[in-house]
Order: sequence, then structure tokens, then C-alpha cells
Amino acid sequence: IYLYIYIIYCTYISCMCWPLCSRANCILLLRASEVVLFFFVLTVLSAFLLTMKTVQGLFVYVAILNWPRCNFRRPSEPYTIPSLDKILPYQARTFPGLHNARFVSVQGHAGALNGWSIYPNASQPTGEGEVMERSDGGMVAKAKAVLYFHGNGCNRAGFDHVRKYKLLTSMGFHVFAFDYRGFGDSEGWPDEEGLVEDAESMFQFVQDEGFHANETMFWGHSLGGAVAVQLASRLSTHRWRQQNKSKRQGSRSSNKGKRKGGRRKTKEEAVAEAKAAREPNSSPAMRRPHSIVLESTFTSISELIWEEYTPSPLAMFLSPTALEQLLKHHFPSIIEIHSTHSPMLILHGEDDRVIPHTHGAALAKAAASTREVSD
Repeated sequence: IYLYIYIIYCTYISCMCWPLCSRANCILLLRASEVVLFFFVLTVLSAFLLTMKTVQGLFVYVAILNWPRCNFRRPSEPYTIPSLDKILPYQARTFPGLHNARFVSVQGHAGALNGWSIYPNASQPTGEGEVMERSDGGMVAKAKAVLYFHGNGCNRAGFDHVRKYKLLTSMGFHVFAFDYRGFGDSEGWPDEEGLVEDAESMFQFVQDEGFHANETMFWGHSLGGAVAVQLASRLSTHRWRQQNKSKRQGSRSSNKGKRKGGRRKTKEEAVAEAKAAREPNSSPAMRRPHSIVLESTFTSISELIWEEYTPSPLAMFLSPTALEQLLKHHFPSIIEIHSTHSPMLILHGEDDRVIPHTHGAALAKAAASTREVSD
């Protein structure tokens, strides 16, 4: 296509300029035109590629980085994370390994999902039979397990994640850490629906291991927080894929969670679902997680890109609505959070340079509209 356009363009320039300019000036004009045409075609081609779902996924998930590298099947082995000082502010670190962890594998919709089952320290209580007092005076059973969802551009062996595993197991929690499809040593290629499917498979595995839903805490970091919110929303609104056989087989038209015309649900629909899920006889309450922790999570992919990663010249020709329509990956946590009803803790640093803390504040405000807030 580029060669065809180039031939037509050069013919046009030659016919127009040859009678008017000297041969040297014509050649110089052709060379300048070549450069302009090349960058024009490159810009158009890049814009076209960026509208493709697969290409967008490369930037949203950054799964190709798959950092750090280690022997995933032997979590007890020590491994070293090399220094990335020239790229990221990380120094080389060596981890002694997780001696209380074992390798586990779950069969997901796109292939094997691999992870670690990390047992609580032997000297710590497991939380079995313990209760905690709520702010309203009621009693609630203490969580026994943590299902951890990591963010993009890394895998379950990231040093920040490992530090949290050790902290949680020292507190008596049993931690389950998995890699979504395309991350770590798991099979498949990531996309929005696929990551939520994988989260469902992970959650089912945790229950198969003997932990009920109301004994399991969701902990999501960055992108993982958006995945945790979507899973919790499905659990609260009859949209859990594990119990929807027709949707698993690809019959989206008969899915209860599907909105009219295939569109994503609006904030008003999410609030309506939230009210229905709070009915006393609502069965999804039995499938809700014990609690949810969101760490440095965004409100939605489109809002994050528009606020932080859209160049000013491009913003002159693009609107937030148009950007949302162009994106194939959304993760609308600000909407889905209205359908979650488990106790929630939102953590976000004011000095976060990747996701502004205003996103955490917006999520906290949205979550407060469907649950009681305690000081």
C-alpha cells in the first residue's frame, strides 16, 4: 500500500514541478516529500494498529515483560532479581525463597493457571473459629485465606508481592497467589474477560481447598484490584461464570449478566443490581468474599489513559467518550464497585507516579455509597 501511494505521489510531484523547477530542486522536493509521506503513512498505520484489541493488550497488560524470572515450580528455591536501575528504580535483590509454599496448577478456560499455595507460619494461629467485632456491634468470622491478584508487567514472584505474602502468612493467613493467562508460567493470552475468568477459576480452587467464600479475602494490586472488583461484582449479582453453563459454552445471549444490545452496564444499572443483591433472601451473599483490599487501583483504563497518558496535542482532537469507544479493554471499577458489598479497604499513596491517588479517592467515594463507612 505504501509503495502504491509513493508511486502516485512521486508521479504527481514530477508532473507539477518539473516544468517549473530545475532538476536539482525537483529531486530535493521529492526527497522531502518522501520523508513527509513516510511519517504520514507511519502515523496512520500506528493509529490503526492501536485500535486493535491485541495491540492494546500489549500496553495494558505488559505481560511480555514477565518480570522477574525464577523457578516458578519450586518457590522454596532462592532467586535474585537483577537491578533495573537504568529503567526502573529497583536495586538487585535476592530472596531466600518461600519454604512454606507449594506449586499448584488450575485448569482455566485458556489453559493451565499456575500459582503458589502459601501456608501460614506454624507458630501463628490460623484464625479458625475466631470472630471480629464490627463497627455496628455485630460479629463476623475472621478471614482465613487471601486470594492475591497482582498487577500488570510482573508476575507472582515480584519482590513487593513476596513481602506481602510473608506479612500475611505471619499474621496467620493462608495465601493463594496465581498468575493470570499469559503471565508468569500460565498459558494463554491476556484480555479483560479472560482475566476475570481466570479469577473465577482461582476462587473456585480456593473453595475446593476448603475455604468458604466468607472466609476468603481478595487483595488486588493495581490492575489486580480491577480484576478483584469485577469478580466480587459478579459474585454479588448472579453473574458468576462457574454457575452459568451457557455462558461458559459461549452462549452470551442467554447470560443473565448480559445487558441489552451487548452494552456494558451503566452506573444506574449497577446501583439497581446492588439494591437487589442486598435483599435478605439473596443467594449471592453466600458467594461474596469476606473482604476486599484494593491497593493502588484505578477507576477505569480510559480515565487513567485520558488523565495521565494522553498527549496534549492529541487531546485537542479526542474526547474521553471517543477514547473509551476506541479502547477494547475497560475495567470500569468505578461502576462495578457499586455491585460489591463486602467490607473494603482502599490503599493509595499520594506520591504514586503511575496511578494518581485521586483514583483511589474516587473508588472510596463510590464504595461508600453501597456500604457503611467506619472510621
